[in-house]
Amino acid sequence: MPSFEEGKAYAAQEATFFNDGREEELVDFVTSRPRCRGSPTSVLEAIDDFARTRKYLMNVGDDKGRIIVDLIRETRPKTMVELGGYCGYSTILLADALREAGGEKLYSLERNVQFAQNIKALVQFAGLSDIVEVIVGPSSDGIQRLYDTGNVKHIDMMFLDHYKPAYTIDLKLCESLGLVGKGTVLAADNVITPGNPPYLKYVRSSVPQKKAALGQESKQDTENFDRRSAAQYGEVEILSIVARGNPNLIYESTLIDSFEPTGVPAQHFGLNVPETYHITSVADAMAQLYPAKTQAKRRNFIMKSIGLDDSIRADMTILPRPLTEDTRRYLTRLRPSMTRPFVLQQFINGTEYCTHSIIADGHVVAFAACPSAELLMHYIPLPPASNLSRAMQKYIEIFAKKMGHITGHLSIDFMLSNDDSESDPTKRLYPIECNPRAHTAVVLFADKSEGMVDAYLSVLSDEKKSNTVQRATFVSTATKGYFWIGHDIVTCFLLPLLSTMTAKADLRNLLTTWGEFWQHLAYLKDGTYEIWDPWPFWWLYCIYWPAMFLSTMITQQWWSRCNVSTTKMFGC
Repeated sequence: MPSFEEGKAYAAQEATFFNDGREEELVDFVTSRPRCRGSPTSVLEAIDDFARTRKYLMNVGDDKGRIIVDLIRETRPKTMVELGGYCGYSTILLADALREAGGEKLYSLERNVQFAQNIKALVQFAGLSDIVEVIVGPSSDGIQRLYDTGNVKHIDMMFLDHYKPAYTIDLKLCESLGLVGKGTVLAADNVITPGNPPYLKYVRSSVPQKKAALGQESKQDTENFDRRSAAQYGEVEILSIVARGNPNLIYESTLIDSFEPTGVPAQHFGLNVPETYHITSVADAMAQLYPAKTQAKRRNFIMKSIGLDDSIRADMTILPRPLTEDTRRYLTRLRPSMTRPFVLQQFINGTEYCTHSIIADGHVVAFAACPSAELLMHYIPLPPASNLSRAMQKYIEIFAKKMGHITGHLSIDFMLSNDDSESDPTKRLYPIECNPRAHTAVVLFADKSEGMVDAYLSVLSDEKKSNTVQRATFVSTATKGYFWIGHDIVTCFLLPLLSTMTAKADLRNLLTTWGEFWQHLAYLKDGTYEIWDPWPFWWLYCIYWPAMFLSTMITQQWWSRCNVSTTKMFGC
């Protein structure tokens, strides 16, 4: 995600931030500038100026607005519907882009009479009255009116930015009337912050899931929102429309990172995240590492391959280098491009931990954690009652809840910052990766595999149909760690012995690593060997690895290291 230009930030959001007369002040502010007449771009700039220098406005803003404009240019809709016009910012933005793309009509639905008048005034001032029609009243009434009058046969694109609990109901109404169907593009704002779990669940559901939901007792969507979101426009609205929707429609859903106009990331959950940038060229990386204008102390970063290039996976070079040219040479060697993308991630100095969580319908139903390493070969479970384990579990619970009704598993790697000034571990945790692996679970839940199975099967439980049921989380209580003797024989016994014999290490180092080896033998359990079933152990060391080493020598596919437990070899 690109960085936010601080000079563009809106004024801070107050306790009362709309419908207090500021919208009418805005109309006077904009229309008092004759040079803006007939220019949508100038009108938008004037609205931004008011929100930055006078009072906050709950607009979509320049950053998120640019995403929707790009979408209009790409899909070239003929008919657009906007649910929630507020002060007219998004109406003007969308209408200007629609006209440029050859579109015909934008219908802006706004329930507040005064807001609708303001929209009309600014739309006319911007010279867009020929392409915009403002419809006043509840969104469901407006949608029904569009259908009844025959003005709209098919909605090519719909922008949802109105009363959050009405998102799903209005979408279902459009589906039921046949206004939304194949080819319709939906752009929904604020689905992560402040959040819209019912909407995310609906657009991500499969046909069988939607059909099964039709047979369940429906509840007001306002029950899934906090009081502030449900009562944002006064009292909690009673959404009387009941629409079945079209369960046969399947949506391709994508969450896009951006910023609120105040500069807060749109997906800000109140959780720590490392500063991260998507890099597709050397110039991209140099621009972030050496910003033209900054007063803040520059942070350190590392480059990570999105494609998990094994040849550079262990490269932890700290950027920027002391010399600018050294930084450029290093980046050039990595060859970032559109087909070979990287992320430039803030370097967090601290201790790494890995976790595994099973998520069922947005709830964490199983959790395990242990110290990690770049090549994890020793699994020592964290006590579930420890503050650190609880902090990581809490982080994932918040994340899963904010992401909506997701189901699956998350294997997030965390860094615990060495910042001693902060005692709360939650504030020192930074997620650095989310892997698709299940290996951590297989190891840490090994002695309690039934609990892991029950957690996965809870997806099928009737309990998931109720939002009021508090689910219990199965937490690994394993106390015995795991290791792989094949790995330890090489890394803790043979290699230290070779280093000592060749004078690359002293005797003290040899005795230390040999001591660790004997401790592992005494206190840890081999991850493959079972006395009642020794065959996997025998196959791994007597058949698989000898065959792999022989194969690489024959094919000359050189490797730098191997993970004994996952049977993966890392190429050079």
